[in-house]
Amino acid sequence: MRENNVDVSIIIPVYNVEKYLHDCLNSVIFQTFKSIEIICIDDGSTDKSLEILKVFAEKDKRIKIFRNSKNKGPGAARNLGISKSTGKYISFLDSDDWIDENCIETCFEIAEKHNLDILMYKLINYEQDNQYFYKTDYYSMNFMNEHVGKIFNAYNFDNNLIFRLQNGPCNKFFLKSLIKDNAISFPEGVIHEDNPFFFKTIYHAKKIMMINEFFYNRRIQSNSITRKNGYEMTDVMEISDLALKFFIENNIYEKIKKNVINYIVSMYKSKFYAIDPKFKLSFYSLMKKRLNKFLYEVN
Repeated sequence: MRENNVDVSIIIPVYNVEKYLHDCLNSVIFQTFKSIEIICIDDGSTDKSLEILKVFAEKDKRIKIFRNSKNKGPGAARNLGISKSTGKYISFLDSDDWIDENCIETCFEIAEKHNLDILMYKLINYEQDNQYFYKTDYYSMNFMNEHVGKIFNAYNFDNNLIFRLQNGPCNKFFLKSLIKDNAISFPEGVIHEDNPFFFKTIYHAKKIMMINEFFYNRRIQSNSITRKNGYEMTDVMEISDLALKFFIENNIYEKIKKNVINYIVSMYKSKFYAIDPKFKLSFYSLMKKRLNKFLYEVN
């Protein structure tokens, strides 16, 4: 245990989730591993989320509450949480989801034993409306099964597999120094902010491992931020630019050029089909300009 009695910082951005916040917080305070701090960032909630946080904080002193005066999005909230964290490791949790009670203990023991920078586990979906669990190929990552329990990094591994990994931060147990020493943060004020953070941590990490545990329970609801299909989906272009910039500046791009091109095109394509029809023409125009710039200036 560390001198400040905190081994793991669990960072939870909170925004208008009064219906599900109890489940999320209970899953953390009842972890079998006790040497944790629970950093909750109220991101300008207008419901009773902050009141719920305060009630929980009165009962459990490991809960620390920080506030954004207005809604800044999960990227800004997570960055604030990172800056306030004191643990050796960092784990992220979305406030409408929950983790199994032995998640942190298992991750801590494995990360310590193998001196890992990142430990990944699997996610299972929970359909809120119909109240049932189901698995998907993307969150199960079964293509990684033969590599479970083995140490790897992005430079001694198949990049086709790296680019197929689930890229959100919530199923990953990070060594904090990996994030701090490399000045890694989430882009703020945009959606799809997970992508640049994922690539930066994966390509800076020296030792990564995946375990075959479905520790993360991902609640699916109709109003989820990931289901928005408005003009904000054009943020994908800024996000892909940030990822591309990282690859170029770190002399990675030429080695994984094909993967990056496929990543950018597939991102654009999926968002183009998903965006509200009234924004498709604008999206297409922006996409065409970005792809032309990418093809003629980068390649």
